[in-house]
Amino acid sequence: MRLNDKATKFDMTGAFRLTLLAGMLAGAAVLSACSSGSTRGDMAQASPPAGGGSQGDGGSGTGGDGSSGTGGGSGETGGNGTGGGNGSGQDGGNGATQSGALETSLGNVGQAADNVVDTEASTALAGTGGVLDGVTDPATSAITVVTQAVGEGTGTGQPADGLLTRVGTAVSSAGTDVGDTGIGGNVGTGAGALLEGAGDTVSSAGDLLNENPDNPQPLNTTLDHATGSVTALTEALGSDGGLLKPIGTTAAELGVASGDPNPVLQPALGNTGQAVDNIASTNLAGSLGNTGRSLDTVVAPVTDSVGHAGQAVGDGIGIGPTANGVLAKAGGALETAGGHAGSSGLGGAVSNVGSAVAASGGLVHAGPDSQNPIGQVLDHTTGAVDSLTRGGAGGGLLSPVSGLLGGVAHK
Repeated sequence: MRLNDKATKFDMTGAFRLTLLAGMLAGAAVLSACSSGSTRGDMAQASPPAGGGSQGDGGSGTGGDGSSGTGGGSGETGGNGTGGGNGSGQDGGNGATQSGALETSLGNVGQAADNVVDTEASTALAGTGGVLDGVTDPATSAITVVTQAVGEGTGTGQPADGLLTRVGTAVSSAGTDVGDTGIGGNVGTGAGALLEGAGDTVSSAGDLLNENPDNPQPLNTTLDHATGSVTALTEALGSDGGLLKPIGTTAAELGVASGDPNPVLQPALGNTGQAVDNIASTNLAGSLGNTGRSLDTVVAPVTDSVGHAGQAVGDGIGIGPTANGVLAKAGGALETAGGHAGSSGLGGAVSNVGSAVAASGGLVHAGPDSQNPIGQVLDHTTGAVDSLTRGGAGGGLLSPVSGLLGGVAHK
């Protein structure tokens, strides 16, 4: 019986030892496998990802953290990811390209007028400003560099910026309070918007003295806030219930800003722009012409009325036909003289002056060719300047100036 007990005790002890030994061997195998997997994962993380992304960004890919044997061993899937450190490829610091100072400010001025009587002045003026910005941008950039250098050099830039920011914030806050007063005719809303824009203008002006990475074009921003505040004012006053709404309604009833008005400012401004383009190519003729066309929707009805009134007076007292005849002969003589002067530019200028003199007879006499006398006189008068500078581009008196300014415009 004791032998059997001893045998049984021996069998149980041996079995326990065998089980313990097997467990230890299995644990060692597991630890060895984990250590090997961890080492491979660390090696994969230490090597640069194939996709060119940063090491940390690669972790966002599948298996890049090495938590599992196979994925951690290769590390390539995580390294490539969706582009790693490259992100979306967009430069968040730059954002949208900001328009030039004149394009923005003149566009705002045009929109302020369009809020009362829509003549598409905003588009026309913004186009003109965009062309002018091509010439003025270097100067505006230089101004900003100088003012910021002065602010930094004198040590006043940062304190002045802080003071202007506090003042601007106070003004904007006052504007918000005014806007909440509910004054009739949308006056409260408009005045509040005007003050808020004025406050933003003051705040942004500080960046002219203290460089701000978030505002790389402080002059443009300041002008935008200043003119935009006027736009906000007329938007409120020109909307339904606004103080200026009846003006827009009356203009629409009279046909202002509808149809094709007589060209008054369009040819005059177009000729003026062309005169500049003849000396320095700035593409100003088209943009100024478009501006004139937009303004003609408002100006032409007025000039038509003035022209018809002058004709009625001249013909009514009997001097209209006589004055028209005299001016037509004088203008014809100048046109002939201009034709004999050749094509140097001077001849074209004299001819256009003659045409302007002849057309001025229509200011006091109604006739089939004098339906738009003011527009015709302005067209021929500015056309004379266009002709004179046109000659300067090809060896005329102004060719040295043309060469000089042309070089500046293309820099």
